[in-house]
Amino acid sequence: MENFLQESTTDDFDPIRYINDNFPDEASLAGLDTHIQQLEDDLNGINNDIVQSIQEHALLNTDIRKQLDVARKNAKNIIQDVDAIKSKAQSSETLVTEMCQDIKSLDIAKKNLVFSINTHKKYILMANAMDKLREFCEVREYREVANLISAIDEFFTYFKQYDHIAQIQSIIKEKETIVSELKCQIREDFIAWGQLATTFTKSTMQDACILVETLGLPFRDEIIQL
Repeated sequence: MENFLQESTTDDFDPIRYINDNFPDEASLAGLDTHIQQLEDDLNGINNDIVQSIQEHALLNTDIRKQLDVARKNAKNIIQDVDAIKSKAQSSETLVTEMCQDIKSLDIAKKNLVFSINTHKKYILMANAMDKLREFCEVREYREVANLISAIDEFFTYFKQYDHIAQIQSIIKEKETIVSELKCQIREDFIAWGQLATTFTKSTMQDACILVETLGLPFRDEIIQL
């Protein structure tokens, strides 16, 4: 049981083979109590992780919270189902069939938890990228700004299915505001550069050209016409 959670998520995991290996005959069911207790401990660990994750990550969107609730409910149901199986196990065939179903439920609960945690990590990375974007715009680190905009656009693609959620909408609007201000700044920089009225280095303006390409063809054409 030490590596049960890892084994149960592999592509070639066979629940029936696992149970047959551990309970080949009715005599082997003498160790069932210990086996179930270890499974309960694993499930309690998952449940505690879920509770801790919810407490630490208050910004998780509604859809993700629902998935966490489902994962916690599945974990609780698994313990109840295993207890029920133990009390009504009249034959090895019944025990094997129902334990297979519970193992699959545990696998789903774990996958939902992993998905929720990974999604939250992406949200934190996206929020941090937005903070860096505003900082680099202010100091005209245009090459870094271009890289950040590309990265943030990738995050927006990932979170597109959640764009009805308030936190995601807020970040989208914030990015639109930053980009709008950034375009005004770039227009002024190129005008000043053309009039030799700026101390910007050639490197800065080269990075600005890279950023203009990142902001799209319409804006590039607008800059060319200045």
